[in-house]
Amino acid sequence: MRQQKIAQINMNIYITAILLLLSFNAIAQKQELEKDTLFIKYDDSLLTKFQYTEDNNIYYKIKGTGKRDDFVYLLEQKFYRKLKSKKIQCLKKVLIKSNSYIEKDKLSDWKLAEYLSKYLIFLVKENNYIKVQVVYAIE
Repeated sequence: MRQQKIAQINMNIYITAILLLLSFNAIAQKQELEKDTLFIKYDDSLLTKFQYTEDNNIYYKIKGTGKRDDFVYLLEQKFYRKLKSKKIQCLKKVLIKSNSYIEKDKLSDWKLAEYLSKYLIFLVKENNYIKVQVVYAIE
């Protein structure tokens, strides 16, 4: 009888934990859906694509970032073809609009990460749409 009660309590804890995880996931997905979408034209002069061998992820470094102990980069998440976009913006103009420049060709990584994290971002290169996630890191 006692073992049945313990098993029942463990099952309730397990079910509660799963429900909490599912609700957190649903909240995170809802927040992403509520973000405005930003389509940015891929610019080879401002973006450097690289891949770490440790995790096989593809990253995009923005020119002017990573000048201090912190840096911001874009993590490639998924490729899409021929999405419908209302307006594709110039990366340089997006950087200027973010008010992240602290001097010529030098960006505040924190300000840029804060600005870009408000958006669901796609890099647009020809008919390819690359969904990216903003990542901010401190060394």
